Amino acid sequence: MINLITSFYLPKNEKRLEEIVKSLNKNIECKIISKIHLFLDSSACQIYLNKNINLEKINIIEVGKQPLYSDLFRYANSIKNEICMISNVDIWLYNITDNNILKLLQKNIIFALTRHEHDLTCPQIDSYQGSHDSFIFKAPLNISLKHIQHPQNILGSENVLLYELNKLKKGILNPCKCIVIVHEHKSNYRNYSISKRINRGDTDGDGVYKIRNMIVPPC
Repeated sequence: MINLITSFYLPKNEKRLEEIVKSLNKNIECKIISKIHLFLDSSACQIYLNKNINLEKINIIEVGKQPLYSDLFRYANSIKNEICMISNVDIWLYNITDNNILKLLQKNIIFALTRHEHDLTCPQIDSYQGSHDSFIFKAPLNISLKHIQHPQNILGSENVLLYELNKLKKGILNPCKCIVIVHEHKSNYRNYSISKRINRGDTDGDGVYKIRNMIVPPC
């Protein structure tokens, strides 16, 4: 069973809101996910969830905060000896086709997953260039939190995270063909600039441009 750690916000775009709500509901329906731990962007998010979402599987971590990767991993580390999954807000777990794959997490392995799209096509996998939207691991991880103090959904953010995960000297795999995560973003609406990039990730002086080729091939 998996503890999903993610966030929730209320975009102004109606189509984008539908995608985020669909992702949350799909994860609620997923029998492999035992609990969903949410950072909420605002108190309005909590009001919306109370009115529209089945909260039985949901644990509210903090209200009024867009989490940084450091916040997500700090919280995951409090769930000791359990499997945790840190995902972007518009990602949902579709299926795990190999029932034994999660056993690898007991052997110092971390999963960095590449996504399928809303129609279950997988261009990011077929023409892989290093995209990762979910990270699955057995908590706790002794990752340097000071080096991952940046939000998700900024160009280069996952490269910096992979750089820090690689320092742990654990195996990193990308079994995205048997752990299928779906990206709900048909609207293509964004509330951030796609030109924004993490130029330096506080990675012991190594900027993201130096580590951009950090890749974990699909398997």
